[in-house]
Amino acid sequence: MTEKLKIKPGLLVLDLVGTVLLGLGLYEIFTGAGLLEPTLASTEAGWLMVAAGILLMLPFHRQLFAIKKTLDAGDRDRG
Repeated sequence: MTEKLKIKPGLLVLDLVGTVLLGLGLYEIFTGAGLLEPTLASTEAGWLMVAAGILLMLPFHRQLFAIKKTLDAGDRDRG
């Protein structure tokens, strides 16, 4: 039995923005390249981008785990 996954588009957009922030933050941390304007750049800017990226990605992944839990419960009910 196939069921449609109901993923909210807004959460997907948040996940994409979070992924970009995570990547840019890691780039800033490991290369030391200043991606931000000098007035905004600080030693913690990369870490802040990583943290913000992870926080933005959490709702999408929480929804994926809820869908998986629902599908697993349906599999147990069927036998």
